[in-house]
Amino acid sequence: MTLTVTLILLISAVVHASWNALLKVNGDRVAMLAVMYGTMGVICAAIIPFTAPMTAAAWAWLVPAALLHVVYKLGLIKMYEHGDLSLAYPVARGVAPVAVLILALLLAGEEPTANQLIGVGLVCIGLMGFISRKANATIRGLGYAALTGLIIAAYTVFDGMGVRAVEQAATFAAWVLLGDGLGTVALGFYFHGRKLPGLCRDLLPKAVPAGAIAGLAYGGVLWGLGQANMGGVSAIRESSVVFAALIGTLLMGEPMGTRRIAASVIVVVGIVILSWPA
Repeated sequence: MTLTVTLILLISAVVHASWNALLKVNGDRVAMLAVMYGTMGVICAAIIPFTAPMTAAAWAWLVPAALLHVVYKLGLIKMYEHGDLSLAYPVARGVAPVAVLILALLLAGEEPTANQLIGVGLVCIGLMGFISRKANATIRGLGYAALTGLIIAAYTVFDGMGVRAVEQAATFAAWVLLGDGLGTVALGFYFHGRKLPGLCRDLLPKAVPAGAIAGLAYGGVLWGLGQANMGGVSAIRESSVVFAALIGTLLMGEPMGTRRIAASVIVVVGIVILSWPA
């Protein structure tokens, strides 16, 4: 993996951690997601006329990818209903890179190198180190978190296959984020009905710019999926857990602790190994 790809993925991870922190401190997560992803959808609808055309192969990956992105939001809601944030988030993000390696091997024929296996393994071990000792660990909570991790892995690989089936990554990115935006807004109406516009109104000043930046950052991830091994891309992107912990410490007064510092070091070592030439 090149240094350029690694840096873009790390920037995306910072953005992902930032909007998740924003989501955490706002009361209505469904409305917040509806505004953010609705913003992405509007921007992408305006971009589509200026991108290269979709191919038949890309359309085949687009529909399930967009659906998985929306199902992922349901997974988030359910895993936070039945498990603490300090348990669910690291488990979901730690499961995803390993599942991506397996799916990418099965669907794309990507055989991971020794560097990639070691790097992904270290990142996943490090992410699990962020699970709080005080977390309320229930079987149902763990199950929903693991299931959400599998959904993340599935949409990551489907996105990667779609990006590789078009001339420009921006083409597939615009279409999948448009579908994601429409689906997430529909999800908002499903949960809140006619109350959704009123709930969204006060969130606009924060959620609209957050949605625009988050969409751009995920566009960088999609580009990376077309440039490098999908398992490695997923592992670096999931380093957002480290940045989320740093944001929590610096801005929210949450303790970092020796355990999380050690886990961060392990994740960093894994990223460095992933960035080494094969």
